[in-house]
This record gives sequence, structure tokens and C-alpha cells, in this order.
Amino acid sequence: MARTAKWTRPQDWGELVVGVLVALSPIVVGSAAAATSALIVLGALIALDAVVALARPGFVVGEGLEVVLGALLFLSPFVLGFVGMNPASWVAWIGGALTVIAGLGALPAATSARKAVPH
Repeated sequence: MARTAKWTRPQDWGELVVGVLVALSPIVVGSAAAATSALIVLGALIALDAVVALARPGFVVGEGLEVVLGALLFLSPFVLGFVGMNPASWVAWIGGALTVIAGLGALPAATSARKAVPH
């Protein structure tokens, strides 16, 4: 089987863009400390996970982590109490949903890349 090329999966590039935009969003949306912290930390973790996934296409755990991080981002307005801050909430909901979708979309590719690597 052919080895999967690094730095080529569009789902992971999408995840990287979403993570960076979420991490930088407090500059634009301005919000309370809890919202700002959640957006910066979760956005940075999503972007970091994307870089790892791009560098290691067969790292299936990274795609699962992406889904978890996306779910945490989506739920953060409810858990941290910033639902009333509409711009910050929408960033979390849209960014979280896109991250979950990208993670689920990349999971089959990561699984096949893992199988393609000789053990």
C-alpha cells in the first residue's frame, strides 16, 4: 500500500484555520474572562491538534481528540456561562461544530493511513 503524504488532508487544514480563528476571535468579539480564556485555550489546542494530524496522518487518536475538543468548544458557552454574550457564543458554537465535522471527516482517512504504514 502507498504511504499517505503528510500535510495534505483538507480536513486537518480546515481544523487548523478554525483553531486559529477561534483563538484570535476575542480580539474581535471582546468578551468576559471566562469566554476569552475558553476561546483562546480551546482554539490553540485545536490548532495544535491540527498540526500534529497534518504531520502524522495515521495518528487516529488525534482525530478523536479533535472531536472531543470541538464538543468542548461547542458546550463551553453553556458550561462557563457566556451564552448571553452572543458573538463569543456563536464563535464557540460554529467553531465547535466545524471542528467536530472535520474530525469525523478525517477519521476514515486517518484510519486508512494508519493501516497503510508498515508495522
